[in-house]
Amino acid sequence: MTAGDASTTSALHSLWLEDSATRYPVPADDRSYDAVVLGAGIVGLTTALLLDRAGMRVAVVEASRVAAA
Repeated sequence: MTAGDASTTSALHSLWLEDSATRYPVPADDRSYDAVVLGAGIVGLTTALLLDRAGMRVAVVEASRVAAA
């Protein structure tokens, strides 16, 4: 394998550094949560995942981009 192979290139490509950002609309209805996580970086998303696995209803709030570097 050479450094230009697709398998090598994809293994070195970081999804955290993607330029494209998905925009999500503000919810139009009233909702309730057990926890609100501020920040959608690696720590915030991990925290939200662990809270969800513990059975909590979780909202993640991000001011800019999800998992931004």
